[in-house]
Amino acid sequence: MPDERPPRGDSYGMNIAFISRQSPDWASLAADYESGKRLDLYRYKPRHDIPGFPKHIEKWIGAWNRRFGLNFFRCRQILKETAMDLVARVPDSKLMSEADVSVRAYEIGQSESIVFYLDDDDWFDPDLQQRLTELDLDGIDVAVFPLVRLGREVFTFVRAGEAADIVIGERHDFDFRYQTNNYGIRAGRVPLEALPYLKDHVEGSGYADRIALTDGYFDRIVSATNKTPCSASGLPALFDRPDRTVSLIRGYVDGLRAVPIPDSLMWLNEPIDRTIGLFEELIDSARPLFNARVRGWLNRRLGE
Repeated sequence: MPDERPPRGDSYGMNIAFISRQSPDWASLAADYESGKRLDLYRYKPRHDIPGFPKHIEKWIGAWNRRFGLNFFRCRQILKETAMDLVARVPDSKLMSEADVSVRAYEIGQSESIVFYLDDDDWFDPDLQQRLTELDLDGIDVAVFPLVRLGREVFTFVRAGEAADIVIGERHDFDFRYQTNNYGIRAGRVPLEALPYLKDHVEGSGYADRIALTDGYFDRIVSATNKTPCSASGLPALFDRPDRTVSLIRGYVDGLRAVPIPDSLMWLNEPIDRTIGLFEELIDSARPLFNARVRGWLNRRLGE
């Protein structure tokens, strides 16, 4: 693990590298599920326990697929497409997976890219490059921003003690030094071998403390995270009371529709509208609860 930073020049470019954190191949899972193939559990379940991740995710995904015509894997694939479509519109940016980083490290370093990590449910302003050119990044290693968090509860993460020109929902102090996708790492200053230690916002927060990285905090909202009803951590609560499952999803949709978006953040409207459309389709595909239970019983019997 690297523990010090070599001296670097202070020049920087506006190239942006998005690194997608490891996630299942939702498109192939959806296609295989829809064709009736039996799915290997570890194509979508981590081999080791992860804090906050359901230990029996297969149970909850099974409940989802019995209840809804729109299967869980297809829902996740559509949500990922929404996130990736936004990233694809950012000029002078490149998208790569975690596995690509070691192969393309030289490219990232030479271009002095600003690196953002993201998950399947993380959104970025398509005008991110322009937003970054308006900032003074001299002397900092990591650019940090407020973060809009959409979900059953809507709030904006703001670093404690900082001013906030725009807050959507309630104001919420950061839980950690960094939140999921609100920090951009300057590859021209931070050594490339440090990137894997910064990919997770929780572990990365502690790592940044240990190697004394310098943050610059900017009161500009350039990203959002969208915690939907099919977020893995939320599935147990969604299906704990099957008679309330559809109403919980409908409440999420109604909440999204009511989110007030200021003119300066109009880019959020498109992914919000796409998400609303997806979950309205999901609600329309809901099977009667009795039929879902019978389907589950038959599946268990056929599996014996």
